[in-house]
Amino acid sequence: MKKIALVLAIMSVLMMLTSFAGAVELPLRVEVNGERLYFPDEQPFIDSNGRTQTPARFIAEKLGANVTWDGKEQKAVFEKGNKKLVLHIGKTEYELNGEKKKMDTAALLISGRTFVPARYVAEAFDAVVSWDPDIRTVYINTNVKPADKREGTEIVAGFEVPLDTNLIAIEEEWGGRTEACFEVNLLRADVEGQLKDLRQILLQSVIVAQWIRL
Repeated sequence: MKKIALVLAIMSVLMMLTSFAGAVELPLRVEVNGERLYFPDEQPFIDSNGRTQTPARFIAEKLGANVTWDGKEQKAVFEKGNKKLVLHIGKTEYELNGEKKKMDTAALLISGRTFVPARYVAEAFDAVVSWDPDIRTVYINTNVKPADKREGTEIVAGFEVPLDTNLIAIEEEWGGRTEACFEVNLLRADVEGQLKDLRQILLQSVIVAQWIRL
């Protein structure tokens, strides 16, 4: 009987520790090339769109870019080498080397500090970004050279898909037929480009093309 009581007591303690650990939220971390990026005042956070927002100046410096603030136009301008990134406060549209693009979140101005989405800024300067949800850490690697642009296409269930797209394209068996399944990869910054690729791919189907053109 005493052994049973002891086992139950141990189980109760373990359950309490597990519940406590689950209730404690780990601080959000940003690492660049294996080195943690520290923010002296305002801290990074995850916005309502699930994107990590970081103070502009600190992430720019860590990436080796210069950042300037245009208070009149309410925009942050990042420059490094031949790359120029312009983010507008509160707007999902941005410019990269003069080309207008769109993201799924926006730069923010909080307590006089400009916050920018880490992934979009890092990838604009060819860094590789990954996210570990278990320890709430953003990893940015500037030492990995982006893969050479793949040229050509591949056939996925009858559709001609460009090799350089970030779209997820797979074949699935459905009712004895092979069907193509396309998914926009939200972990990549070029969502707008993926949507353009998807439209061009779907236009290869006569039925879909007629529907899109209506």
